Amino acid sequence: MKVRQLRLHVAVNRFKQMLLDDFHVPGKPQTSAVFDVLYSISEKLMLTEPTWQSWFADVPVLIKTGKAEELDELAEKVISKRCNDGSKKSLPKNYFKNLIYGGIADRMLPPTKSKHVREVLVNRAQGYTPISQLHLHIDAIEINALTNDFCGIAWSEVTRIAALRIFDLLFNRWGPRHGQIFSSLSSSLKLRWEAADADERNKILDSYASVSPNLFDYDFDAGAVPNWHRTGVDRSAAPQHIHKILFALAADPDFLVADRLEAWVIDLATAALTMRAFERTDLSTFLGAQVTDEMHFWNAFNHIFFDPEADKIDDWYLSPAMQCCFTEWDERSLTVFESARKIYQDMVADLGISTHII
Repeated sequence: MKVRQLRLHVAVNRFKQMLLDDFHVPGKPQTSAVFDVLYSISEKLMLTEPTWQSWFADVPVLIKTGKAEELDELAEKVISKRCNDGSKKSLPKNYFKNLIYGGIADRMLPPTKSKHVREVLVNRAQGYTPISQLHLHIDAIEINALTNDFCGIAWSEVTRIAALRIFDLLFNRWGPRHGQIFSSLSSSLKLRWEAADADERNKILDSYASVSPNLFDYDFDAGAVPNWHRTGVDRSAAPQHIHKILFALAADPDFLVADRLEAWVIDLATAALTMRAFERTDLSTFLGAQVTDEMHFWNAFNHIFFDPEADKIDDWYLSPAMQCCFTEWDERSLTVFESARKIYQDMVADLGISTHII
């Protein structure tokens, strides 16, 4: 499947999943069910049933930008996104259009007449910010498929520039010093509160009330931070090592629960694909006889996420990568990786694609 077709397939399945929820059947147009919902919102639609069905063909008819924009207009009317606190909010603007026609490659590769092509590519990459984790994940898939040179710049350099930007974006989210994602994740108190019955909640409130000042609200909204000492992550680690940082977080299974686990899984898979794309730019190393740390990590990532033949996690594939991390692994870490595999496989299946095409 070509990248543009993959993007379309992901977008229309994601739209349908959000629209139909548990009634979504991946890869199937479900035309009647979809249009029953759409017609309940508006009797006049620019989107027709034959056009919708054509997007689910074995070789889908590529969507025009106007239709992509209509998906976003429809989404604004009928689809909302549930937040961690149970509330709902609208999807980001141009969510589906950017799934199909956005991405770091589209940002980087419009023609240029500049004599400083590499600088243009770097500046364009640095100016790219994805709408969501899913958008960035599709970017990571796409840069693994780049094979064409651009205005005299080798494909390998184009891929390298794109990969470095994705590393930076992931590091900005998960870096051990100033990771931006941690404040948005559920605090330990919030998770404890949500799991508690009325009696347990009263005990929690009484415990906080016995201390002045009462820090219940602060702790509840504090977000979550891993036990970096437990993971063995160097606080001065570089963005290019974000795949190692994310992998090592599995050494703190108490952190990787609930929404924290969900967020970690997709970014770990994104980091894995980005590392693979980056390593592929140096074929002498990628195809060489020397076994590098990155090869150990790729074998582990491939086993966790992308090998359709693996029925369950086998620590034989993970141990070499684990030994590259400066941590004492918790015996529950394999269970974390098992959960990561299931979450990722379910996500990919819902998008109507298979890990073997990645």
